[in-house]
Amino acid sequence: MGDSINQTHFDLVKNNAAGDWKAIIRYLLRDRSLGAVTNDIEVIEKKAPGDIKEQCQLMFNLWIKLYKNVTATQLVEVLKKIDLNRLAFDLEEIIRKDGEDNPPRPDQAAVQSEIPSQGMNPLDRNRVALVGKMVINAGLLNYLRQDGVITEQNEAQIKAGGATEFIQNERLLDLLKKRPSTDLQKFREALKETNQEYLVELTITK
Repeated sequence: MGDSINQTHFDLVKNNAAGDWKAIIRYLLRDRSLGAVTNDIEVIEKKAPGDIKEQCQLMFNLWIKLYKNVTATQLVEVLKKIDLNRLAFDLEEIIRKDGEDNPPRPDQAAVQSEIPSQGMNPLDRNRVALVGKMVINAGLLNYLRQDGVITEQNEAQIKAGGATEFIQNERLLDLLKKRPSTDLQKFREALKETNQEYLVELTITK
């Protein structure tokens, strides 16, 4: 689990190398054409003009949206390729500590598979992936309103201030994690209805 990508890893890069995000993105998306990556960069700059940390975050969101099973080790390798070796070392240390901290005991495994422990809400555990991959503008809010999961006021709060899709996704998850399991099931159905079935497994307690 230490190699699983999470927001802590992204924050480390944002806080220490946000200005290098254009170099980083070219390696993260290296299998895309130069024209496609150039367009990605332009889109990101338009979404967060002048805010390099937000641009860096949007880059990571795009990365995990385009590719499945991205890892922290992949990010380390990219940092090394652009000579951000000290930052790569720091990230490797975080990965190592993540892997060492509180491994589950064998006698806890069965219990953990049936009963989610405090802080193990799947919307929290998989927050980075959900925020980065979910397409809220695909009609997701309409389905949730139709099923009574959110109200018109909730939708207005999610969209307030001309929020980016990233921010809207965060606000929706913050709202949903406080709701009963029946609403979470309706959220899964809404994902399916908007052709985002691949995200359903990220909302299931394991």
